Amino acid sequence: MKTTLFRFGRTAACLTLAVALLTGCSLLPAASPRKDPIPVEQPSDASAALDDGKLRILYDSNGSTVLCGSKVLHEGRGDETVALVYDPAESDIPYYWVAWSDNSSPSGRRSALYDKTGAEVLTFEQDHSVTLSGNYLVLNQTDALEFSCDHAVQPGDCQVIDLTTRQEIPSPDTAYQCVVSNDLFAFTCYERPETLADGEYDEDMYQHVRMVLQDREGNPLREEDRCTATSLSTQNNTSGISSDWILLDFYTDGYLSQSSTLSNTVTGEELDGFDQVCGNGAASFRTEDGQYQLIDLASTEQSEVLATFDRSVLYYAPGAVVCWNAGNDYRYQFHDLTTGEMKPVYNVDADDKTLAVYATDGTLRVYDRATGAILTDVNVDSVENQDSAQVWAVGEDYALVMLYPAGDHSKPTIRLYDAQGLVRQLAISASTPDGYYYFAPLTTTDGHAYFRYGYAGPNGKTLYDVLDENGNAVLKGLALCYNYYGGNGLNDLPAGAFMARKGFYYGWMTPDGQWLYCRSIFASSTDEHGYGDLI
Repeated sequence: MKTTLFRFGRTAACLTLAVALLTGCSLLPAASPRKDPIPVEQPSDASAALDDGKLRILYDSNGSTVLCGSKVLHEGRGDETVALVYDPAESDIPYYWVAWSDNSSPSGRRSALYDKTGAEVLTFEQDHSVTLSGNYLVLNQTDALEFSCDHAVQPGDCQVIDLTTRQEIPSPDTAYQCVVSNDLFAFTCYERPETLADGEYDEDMYQHVRMVLQDREGNPLREEDRCTATSLSTQNNTSGISSDWILLDFYTDGYLSQSSTLSNTVTGEELDGFDQVCGNGAASFRTEDGQYQLIDLASTEQSEVLATFDRSVLYYAPGAVVCWNAGNDYRYQFHDLTTGEMKPVYNVDADDKTLAVYATDGTLRVYDRATGAILTDVNVDSVENQDSAQVWAVGEDYALVMLYPAGDHSKPTIRLYDAQGLVRQLAISASTPDGYYYFAPLTTTDGHAYFRYGYAGPNGKTLYDVLDENGNAVLKGLALCYNYYGGNGLNDLPAGAFMARKGFYYGWMTPDGQWLYCRSIFASSTDEHGYGDLI
């Protein structure tokens, strides 16, 4: 693997920052007040469990609601786009974003950034795809290049703003996206050929992109033709990898990148052959001879090769690796880095905290993603003619396994395990006319696990029951029932709560049927999803 170096000294970066604060950056105009489109009311049924000062959004295509704790900050219209704005590396979500239709704007849209009190911070003449990197607000072009290469990029489509000073960082006129790393700014530009008419699709769009790395004052430090720059925060399992690393994709022909390189803007180290991030500060890289290296990007200043495999690495926890096994009898391979053992795997499941592995020899293990500690280590008896399975880590206390016999995947055997072994085999309700329809983990709280069980209800609608770890239905007949994800995983709902709709209300519910916050389905002026129909 080729490793090359280019260096930008910390001293130079600090001097650049100091100079930029004194000169050169334009000051943005002060924000102008905007009136909310719908009167905001404090929900009378909000639970004290929400009083944690965290921003959350109750999403609805007819108008989403933004809350900070239990306080409603904004109730939106159907034409609005609402999103949380946060830095993936930080533990707090400080802002939210609202964009709405406005014919008086040249773009037909306006947008604004709001803080946790609901106060407007900045306003803009168009919509953007918004991210936060430290103190920098990054406003990228809304559409991906594939959907917007029928016209030239306009100045202002991509902006970077220092929120501490309200100053805009200079950017190339043709920039449509930016990645921030250590007060350096990697802009991707689209240099549309003048020979193309407005509205004509650019079939060779990636032949006309260019990456420009510059400092706060706009001084170019590096330029690469046919190259795009993206952040690793767009990848799954990036926990532990610092923003020092940015991803550079190089194109020679067509839509697919020919090579991908991780570049460190502090040390200057570059690693070719980037494949994917694997969790716990590590990533998979493909070598020139077709092997795959698992490389630690976080433990030391310089990267370190942990192991080499003949398959792409999918998941990593200290001491445990799961690789793809495409084209073979089983989809995955498990590798124990301590013993050197390798075994084929039926299925795996991973989230930020756990890694569950169900191997074909019947072993079921759940690992702590951060430490590699084994939380569960049990044997699962197979069913007759078993040919596949699904597995989920359910919190840190349980693992759910669904076993499928060959030729009939309509009624799997469902088993719940904890660290001591089998807890219960969960049976599908005999009262359901068509039998099994959908079963999956829902939430955990106080050592209890809850599952959603979907089945065909009246009038062709799907209904959901909520079952506990003993198979008892604690809630029945919900019209909607699913997990809530709060952006960076830190703004999730209080333990045990989930998204639900029951009767004429939808919102956040607990397993005992209590609403933490809910809205009437008739609060919106339109009813595109038929929410007004009785179940």
